[in-house]
Amino acid sequence: MNRRKIEALRDQVSCAAVLEQAGFAIDVKESTRRAIKCRRGREIIIVTHEGRGWFDPLSASPRS
Repeated sequence: MNRRKIEALRDQVSCAAVLEQAGFAIDVKESTRRAIKCRRGREIIIVTHEGRGWFDPLSASPRS
């Protein structure tokens, strides 16, 4: 998938919605307006940049 198609997809679909489809649940208590915390078991993903980016706070390497 080329970069333009990826950016178009990011504009249309929130990362949090994709994570929910993958079995993650939004942790409302730990989320803020700017950062949504999603959990699946011991896994944690933080969704940032208005739903367009994410990172794994338990990982050694950053992702986005």
